[in-house]
Amino acid sequence: MLSKIPRSISRLIDKAKQVKKLLQTGKTFHCTVAMKGGNILAIGYNDYTRPHPAHLFGEYKSTRTTHLSYHPGIHSEIDCIQQLLFRDDYHKITLVNIRIDNNGQLTEAEPCINCKRVLARFKFKRIFYSTFNGTIERIKL
Repeated sequence: MLSKIPRSISRLIDKAKQVKKLLQTGKTFHCTVAMKGGNILAIGYNDYTRPHPAHLFGEYKSTRTTHLSYHPGIHSEIDCIQQLLFRDDYHKITLVNIRIDNNGQLTEAEPCINCKRVLARFKFKRIFYSTFNGTIERIKL
């Protein structure tokens, strides 16, 4: 657990909570923000209308029992990375994965095993995510 949340991440959390209020979808709001030098480079969202790339290639791992017709949507991490393709500085980019529940509180947003594999392939070094207890954690890949 981070003892002190960097100010840039704290501001992102506040913005995500504002967006959640505006959307009023009745669902949790899950986004991944890519930042470098305090600037936002890309924002990805969960999208259940597009399939997760790992699923397309038969590599999707799930802890749940899946039916043959099941196809997971694209996760916010992947949506964000797709906006950052063809760069050579992924290791210098910070990713922040946030989920806001219907009460406006931070909740679990740790990347799944499939997204962690993709993040490792792209060599991201600074990855943060919100937890069930409302804290921010850092992943070491």
